[in-house]
Amino acid sequence: MARKMFVQVATQKSKARFLLGLLFSSSVALAAHRRRSLNSSGALGAITSGTTIVTMGGWSWGLSLIYFFVSSSLLSHFREQDKARAAADKFSKGSRRDVTQVAANGGLATLLALAYGLTRSLWARRLLKAGFTGALAAANADTWATELGVLNSSPPRLITSGKRVTPGTSGGITLLGTTASFLGALSLGLWFWMLQGFRKSLAALPLISLTGGMAGRNRAAHPSLRHENHSPARHSLDQQ
Repeated sequence: MARKMFVQVATQKSKARFLLGLLFSSSVALAAHRRRSLNSSGALGAITSGTTIVTMGGWSWGLSLIYFFVSSSLLSHFREQDKARAAADKFSKGSRRDVTQVAANGGLATLLALAYGLTRSLWARRLLKAGFTGALAAANADTWATELGVLNSSPPRLITSGKRVTPGTSGGITLLGTTASFLGALSLGLWFWMLQGFRKSLAALPLISLTGGMAGRNRAAHPSLRHENHSPARHSLDQQ
């Protein structure tokens, strides 16, 4: 009897969180669509991803996704004309993200949140929480590096040889882009840890976020490990 009541309460809470998550995600996505940060397919993708993450992971997970989206959207509109002049071929598409870019940024995090909500294993949930942090941090690091790296005052250098190249070259990195990547990864981890109440048992989250973010960013920057224009960032990490 008690177990049946517990299941009913849990189900009601899940339904309420789903509805609130859907309402919240829809509001954010529609606002982003009006601000021209997302196109129609991107807004639909953001609603799907946000609702799933809030429902299966919880509000701290959903708000971490919002942190990534809001920060990357603000940076995408920062000095747009300067970015277009520095790497016109990479920024010619504008700052509106489509469903493919939304999936590239948040798809893995969404799947991890889904798995987290479906499992009851404590160790598996801890592992999935760490994976979620790393996945979202990698997307955040990549996006911050892309949006700010192109504004570096000196030309980028190839990550493989150190040779100077023009902005937009595959594998090119800059000091500004690398610094932005570092801060993007670390800030995401600190934000998620804060939302978890700074619990000592989760004190490793910022380090996990930083490690995952920088590892993902370096992999995306290496020309032998990626294809042109397929980075998780708005267009590619090559803008650095």
